Amino acid sequence: MKLPELVMFAALIIATGDCLAGNPSQTSATLPVKQQRADDFTQYDTDGNGLLSKPELAKHPMGAHASMVDANRDGVLDKREFAELERM
Repeated sequence: MKLPELVMFAALIIATGDCLAGNPSQTSATLPVKQQRADDFTQYDTDGNGLLSKPELAKHPMGAHASMVDANRDGVLDKREFAELERM
């Protein structure tokens, strides 16, 4: 490896380490997956009825694909169906 390539590689490693070394207590990565999904569901469930309607799902990046995981075809997603959407 030539010196300029080695210097660039070292700089990349150092920069990546700095980005990943944030305070883990402030990131959602430390929460259990089920807790993260529950928090996400609550964030989108603006009316608090325990179901996500089409207008609520419109705010989700994968909301257009909600019908693919709507197991009972009722037009809304419950927490289990939302978890499937999150896994897509």
